[in-house]
Amino acid sequence: MPHRVVVRLAPLLALLVLVAACGGSSQAAPTRAEFIRKGDVVCAEIQQELGSMRARAEAASRLPQREQLELLKRMWDDQIRIQKRFVDDMKEIGTPAGDDVAQELIDSLEHGVKLAEDVQDGFDDEDAAAIGKALPAYLNFTVVLNGRVADYGFRRCGASA
Repeated sequence: MPHRVVVRLAPLLALLVLVAACGGSSQAAPTRAEFIRKGDVVCAEIQQELGSMRARAEAASRLPQREQLELLKRMWDDQIRIQKRFVDDMKEIGTPAGDDVAQELIDSLEHGVKLAEDVQDGFDDEDAAAIGKALPAYLNFTVVLNGRVADYGFRRCGASA
């Protein structure tokens, strides 16, 4: 191959290497309608998972207190695992270009995980005072966020299952 051809192909090869290194994802930002539609699909899946946790919580209420605490710890671990996956799924959808409110909602979801981890820390430390502080903060934040999500236009996200 002549030297000139290699020189001309170099930028194209560099671009191909860059695309390959980035995973080749050139997905365009979703429209607001797509963001809502895809987000509601993710929310419906998560709500099904969380529904099974309600049954576990009801069963826990009939256990001795020590066993309740252990089950609650495991359930909260599951809650955080589900919540983190939900945030990752929503981030994967992407937010509409220039839509600051949508980006704030995603950022708020991440903050919700942090608040849930504060509750988890209280459970792990068996610190009733920490749980007593962290749990209401998490619940209040979640109620407010759910309202903001519903106001944005989601039908499943922000609604109780």
